[in-house]
Amino acid sequence: MAQAVRTVVSGVEQGTLQLSDVTQQLLANCLYTSTSPDPELLIRTSGEVRLSDYLLWQVGSSLWTIKFVQDGGRVT
Repeated sequence: MAQAVRTVVSGVEQGTLQLSDVTQQLLANCLYTSTSPDPELLIRTSGEVRLSDYLLWQVGSSLWTIKFVQDGGRVT
């Protein structure tokens, strides 16, 4: 995300972008993951409810669930 913002800021500073050009889609296009589809489903197996900023922008519209892993390593 930081690199995407730097890219956009650089474009504005150099005059190749106007502030009105800055959109969510432009930032998404500047991310390293821009050529990959956004995940449709995120399964968090550790029992934590936070995402630790892992693909935070990309999973904003994804379905995600939390599954607890028991001692045997099976997802319940």
